[in-house]
Amino acid sequence: MFSTAFLILLTIVTLAWLWLNLSPTWRGGFPDQLDLPDQPLEKLSNPPRVVIFCPGRNEADHIRTTLPELCQQDYENYHVVYIDDHSDDDTPAVTKEMETRFSHLTVVRNETDPPTGWVGKCWAIQKGYEAWQKREQETDEVAELVLFTDADIHWHPQCLPLAVQSMRDKDVDIFTLLLGMQHESVVESLALLTLTFGLFAVFPIKKALDPDDPEALCAGSFTLVKRELYDSINGHEAVKDRVVEDVNLGRALKRAGGKLWIMPAPRLLWGRMYEGWRDLFEGMSKNAYAGMEYNPLTAVHLLTAHLFVNILPPVYLIGSVVWLINAAGWMPVAATVMSAGILILQAVKIDRARRILELPALFSFSLPIGAAITWPMVFASVWRYYFGGNVWKGRSYGREVNESAET
Repeated sequence: MFSTAFLILLTIVTLAWLWLNLSPTWRGGFPDQLDLPDQPLEKLSNPPRVVIFCPGRNEADHIRTTLPELCQQDYENYHVVYIDDHSDDDTPAVTKEMETRFSHLTVVRNETDPPTGWVGKCWAIQKGYEAWQKREQETDEVAELVLFTDADIHWHPQCLPLAVQSMRDKDVDIFTLLLGMQHESVVESLALLTLTFGLFAVFPIKKALDPDDPEALCAGSFTLVKRELYDSINGHEAVKDRVVEDVNLGRALKRAGGKLWIMPAPRLLWGRMYEGWRDLFEGMSKNAYAGMEYNPLTAVHLLTAHLFVNILPPVYLIGSVVWLINAAGWMPVAATVMSAGILILQAVKIDRARRILELPALFSFSLPIGAAITWPMVFASVWRYYFGGNVWKGRSYGREVNESAET
């Protein structure tokens, strides 16, 4: 009875991995990488005015480097709006000095708490956008494109002009860049690799690029949008209660008729998502259940699949080999072949994410370890949502946020 149940489980897991590897939807090719050209970049003719919104909370250590990079783009027609969201570190002093250095930088100090139903980051962006609208009324600096980024992201000077040119070439309304993710420990590398793999699995690129498909994948680190489209959905008010605001903003923009394009740009845009184990745990536990739209059935399905499909395959192989050594017949042979095949299919599927993160080839076989590291984070995300809330940047995000948004 046990041997039959074991073979059935292996068959289901094998079919799941074959489906992920062979299905056209999930196998869709990744867009070309945006990189520095071989020849010097020509200046854009009639470059559209871009306004960049960058919210930050207690990011003084980062913005000493990242904000000057943002203000030193090789692009002649843009403005940066940095929103200081209730910082109690050295941010006010740092940004005051930056404003004297860069005439195209405006610092907005948001001292108001998010209203009921608003997530902190969305509210900060909203206040920054209102400040820009007021500036437009006082000057002739009307923006044609709006861009959203994070305070801890590093920018190459050619990032903005290359992105605007690519957006023109692709003739799209929404253009998002995937950053190169820095990682300084093996645990961080394993977790980020698993996260990247899961992102591509949950948000297939092929579906995101299809104008007729509602799915989207936008990155909070770099999302460039045509101003008219952004205004048509009332901006970030459309996603005011969403912790994972970037993906949901993309969905709202696509529903409004926007065409989306995605490109990885690890040499133009890079950053360290999480600094150490504590930051990694808090960040991933904040986002995991939010990415599931707070659906308990989805959470049960994902946690179960994560365990049986991603974490346990090495155990299957060990058990199958022991069975093969101690018993005759076709069943232990079939179990061993399928167990080994599952690990190979895992490696094939995760290899694309491994290459994007520029990790050694051995990491292609690391999914079971990475999944074992991230499984508790996903579970904690669900648990904390119902019991106390996930904490990020000093704010708690739990069930009460969604309930207040619905009333």
